[in-house]
Amino acid sequence: MSNLLVRVLLASAIALICSFPAAAQDVAEERVVVPWAPLNGVYEQTESGLTGFFAELAQEIGRRAGFEVDFRRYPTYPAALAAQAEGETDMLAGVIDLPIMRGRVLLSEPVAETAVYLFVLGEARADTNLDSMAGRRVGIVRDAAGSDLADLRGRAEVVTFDTVSSAFAALLVGQVDGVVTLHKAAVDFLRKARLDYRIRIAGEPLRSEPHYIALSPDRADLMPRINRAIDDMRADGTLSDLLQWWNMIPPEPAPGVLTVGVTHFPPYQVVNADGTFTGYGVETLRGLASRAGLTLRYKGITVEEWARGPGPGRYDLLPPISVTNEKRQTMDFSIPIQQSPYAIFVRYGEGDDVQGLDDLEGLRVGVRENNYAAQLARDHGGLMLSTYPDESGLFEGLLSEEVDAVLYASVPAREILSRGGLSGDVREIMPPFDVSQRAVALRLGLPEVRERLNAAIPGYLSSEEFIALRDRWMGDPVFWTPARIRLAGGIGIALAVLIPLAFLVQAKRAQHRLQTQADDLRRVSVRLRAILNATRAAIVGLRRDGRVAFANPGAVGMLGLNGDAWPADWPGELTFVGADNDLPLQSSADPVQRARAGAEIVSERAVLRTGESDPRRFVRISSSPVEAPAQSDLSTVLVIEDVTEQEKVRQQAERAGRLDALGQLTGGVAHDFNNILATIQYAAQLASMSADETQKAFLEKALASVERGSLLTGRLLAFAKRQPGAPEAVSVTRVLRELRDLAGPLLETSVTLETEFPEPDLWVVCDSSQLENALLNLVLNSRDAILGAADSGRIVVRACATAPDAGGFDRVEISVVDDGPGMSPEVRIRATDPFFTTKGSDGGTGLGLSMVYGFVEQSDGEMDILSTPDHGATVILRLPGGDMPDGSEQTYSEQVERGSGECVLIVEDESDLLFLTSELVKSLGYRVLTAATGRAALDLVDADPDCFDILLTDVVMPGGIGGFDLVRRIRDVRPDVAIVYMSGYTGITRENMGNVSAPLVRKPCRPAELSRVLRRALRSAQHKSLP
Repeated sequence: MSNLLVRVLLASAIALICSFPAAAQDVAEERVVVPWAPLNGVYEQTESGLTGFFAELAQEIGRRAGFEVDFRRYPTYPAALAAQAEGETDMLAGVIDLPIMRGRVLLSEPVAETAVYLFVLGEARADTNLDSMAGRRVGIVRDAAGSDLADLRGRAEVVTFDTVSSAFAALLVGQVDGVVTLHKAAVDFLRKARLDYRIRIAGEPLRSEPHYIALSPDRADLMPRINRAIDDMRADGTLSDLLQWWNMIPPEPAPGVLTVGVTHFPPYQVVNADGTFTGYGVETLRGLASRAGLTLRYKGITVEEWARGPGPGRYDLLPPISVTNEKRQTMDFSIPIQQSPYAIFVRYGEGDDVQGLDDLEGLRVGVRENNYAAQLARDHGGLMLSTYPDESGLFEGLLSEEVDAVLYASVPAREILSRGGLSGDVREIMPPFDVSQRAVALRLGLPEVRERLNAAIPGYLSSEEFIALRDRWMGDPVFWTPARIRLAGGIGIALAVLIPLAFLVQAKRAQHRLQTQADDLRRVSVRLRAILNATRAAIVGLRRDGRVAFANPGAVGMLGLNGDAWPADWPGELTFVGADNDLPLQSSADPVQRARAGAEIVSERAVLRTGESDPRRFVRISSSPVEAPAQSDLSTVLVIEDVTEQEKVRQQAERAGRLDALGQLTGGVAHDFNNILATIQYAAQLASMSADETQKAFLEKALASVERGSLLTGRLLAFAKRQPGAPEAVSVTRVLRELRDLAGPLLETSVTLETEFPEPDLWVVCDSSQLENALLNLVLNSRDAILGAADSGRIVVRACATAPDAGGFDRVEISVVDDGPGMSPEVRIRATDPFFTTKGSDGGTGLGLSMVYGFVEQSDGEMDILSTPDHGATVILRLPGGDMPDGSEQTYSEQVERGSGECVLIVEDESDLLFLTSELVKSLGYRVLTAATGRAALDLVDADPDCFDILLTDVVMPGGIGGFDLVRRIRDVRPDVAIVYMSGYTGITRENMGNVSAPLVRKPCRPAELSRVLRRALRSAQHKSLP
């Protein structure tokens, strides 16, 4: 019996062992491929990995559903969508119900919504909504979702901007009264620019679109697990946190009473045995709230709740904590209030060779979980970390030799060691390896609370109340304890017997004066030290010999000073440079040299470099000579504020305004010029109908000049970004030849441009003028990069056919290659961001590569940038391939399709053009009615709604009724009437047309083109009217 039992057990064990590889294999195969492409706030590549709403949503669902997410990068987000639709990948998190996906993927339950809102200034009326914008100016972002909602069916004036930043800049300066755009894009910008307290949402969502998890049908078995994961995330608040952190939904408004979360972290946060709360950070927040007029309530929280941070349903504020980039994504912060040094602690008698984190590589290092020091250690890398749940276990691990060193905040560490009698056993390595800025943490959605705190902080930090609070919690031990005072009194009584009373009185008076003076001096010193440490500006005292007598922490960080010993030399690598040429300023213009010479400088803007490879900083500098040379070795005090971010926002708004003004001016000029060209063209065409051969030859030359003028305005509009692309088959050889002729005069003789023409000729489908502008932009970018690093260089533009894309369509690759300095990975990632430039404030707008990228996207193409530092750069444009047009197509394009006596109502405000257009339409076989204004056209329609068969109307007309408004009103009376728009201003999209989209002909146009458009519109209207 026992042998049988042994054999059974052995067989079971063998079967169990054999099953492990298969199980491991199954687990290894449980991987889900997710496509991604760089997209702000959605997929962002950082040093610590892939982040963004869609990325973190996919990772969290994978963790909860029990599979590993394998991210696969694609060049563009549309390419990632196509990959999911084609079944190349398994899952796409956060997608909306797009036509490309329908019937090809499975959709989960909704996980989020994309909403369009109206944004207004914070001081706008509380009942402001989109309907109240009637008769006012409303801004939209070009090509953004929801733009069609802004015009209120013609009752509001719509102003189009190229970026969210330029739209909100116009709102702040009063150019528009509101902005209609996507919530996420808007709040991403407002939070980053710290303008969320100036601009707010007005009213309910204007439109919303749900988001889902898209799953390949091949992985349908995962859908129940994914939906359960979504339900769990919704139940425990994780989904709500992600939506808030990544600005997918509006945050909850500020309550009347704000809740503050407190965990035990002495001396900053202390939870007493009776459940009350105190501590340096808690009392600081109490004082600030009193000055800011805020009402607070306090609640105890766990370390895990503290690590999760403030959020809806948890708590609203945290007392001052260390600020990190990771925390900035999930919460908001006031301006810094305190500084917290973090140091390395070792056993006494050890660690003589340890000065920083680099010296700890290969050693065992202890950190506390969810602590700032732990984050710094992980970011540094190369350390063998052991994590402890609390600080007492952390230092016990050090003394028991579980670890060789501990990383922790200096002040609480000293208190812990002193309280445990361990100060003599542990040594603190000086100086600290990091000094963090501590600030009040707020949940997202409390910008008004943040600004009220920010307004109160500077005054509070210099108050007697704060100085006493700081001395109580963070000051040095008091020497004159009550026991010592009593002892001194007894000694004084004994001495009074032996010393004459008069001497005692004088001594006591002198002691009192000295004590009072010492207290006053100490109070002033502490107050000044608190102010100097708290301010972010650089404050520097200069001696008469030019050396630095003292500098606050802000100056040490900004100017790269050595903060250990004073006096110190002024950094030799620090220079003030010209804003225009980046060259060092002469002594007469250098603000520091002028301050040393005794000049008083008041809020003067300057450009500062702290090293040859460091970026420029915009600063505001002030100086004040010291008027007491006998009592002080100081000659001048400098105050330097870093205003780089404010300057960037100002420059971006200014450039956006200039570009928008240029676009409006160019569009208006082109519109009027096209009207003139149309008048000349129609007159010449009508005259040629009755002219002899000699006269026709002259008229054909005039018509050719009109064609060249029309092409010129088209290029002008394309440059000003007011003309949508007109895809056509374009010869690559012709484009490269014209590029060589156009770019040649713009290049210095030291820069050579080579163009390699494809054999045989290749054709691409895109807008030819925009392709020329894109290549010219790339060539000029290469030129600037070459000349910025060397005296000469070479640029090569070449083209070749590539393999068909995934859909089987031909592709043509055009590349621009230079041997310039190349790009760092950080620059290459941001190269196509609007307003991002490495050329300095006056070297470029930061829109060149952004415009090229936009053109490629509109052309259904792809763009890649290949570059490494010191090895040049290659920009590759992959565009749809095309075929050479047949000659028969050109012959067909000149054929006229005559009318059958239908009546055309022509509306045009230019009298000469109205007359010639009507004569031209008559020659095409139509009857004609004319109106010089929209109002006159409506009068004709009111008198006889059936008096015409097709409406041919200008778009931009005076009198308050433009072409779009006229069409909407006529369609109310004649719903099926044929419509054709005509305009010399070609920056018109279907979104501008609103509910009535119709063909648009550009003025001037050929009779054959006009005849075809009229016939097609009539046929389309007749087809719709059939039962």
